[in-house]
Amino acid sequence: MNLITNLILNFFVGFFSDIILNDLSKIKELTHINSLRPYFDNNSITVAGIYAGLTTSFCILIAVIINKYIKINYFIIVFLVGYVADILIEKFKIFNNLEEYYETVGSGLWGGIAILFSSLISYIIYYYFMPIIYACKK
Repeated sequence: MNLITNLILNFFVGFFSDIILNDLSKIKELTHINSLRPYFDNNSITVAGIYAGLTTSFCILIAVIINKYIKINYFIIVFLVGYVADILIEKFKIFNNLEEYYETVGSGLWGGIAILFSSLISYIIYYYFMPIIYACKK
């Protein structure tokens, strides 16, 4: 997959996933996701989405670089990079108002799953939907 296309796709998947999480965090019955409410209350929907998109793209870039030197499954590397990034985000308080979220779900696992999700969706878009779109242009 072309690196720039990969980063752009992952940016937009991260961006729109964050918008969906923002809406889901307003549902009181979703306790774990609802713990993101303080974060979304202090960041506009656009700013939070941009932060998510940039974080996702940065993690993907790191995973691509690691994958050049360590030949294990790319998606395993993506998960591990997201896992470590989530821990670092919590430890260094990179984003404000996530304390309740990390107290509720902890750090690592859901960050790894989020980056893996973005990577898989981007992969599907790149290899399954983009060829269909390009074929329609002819």
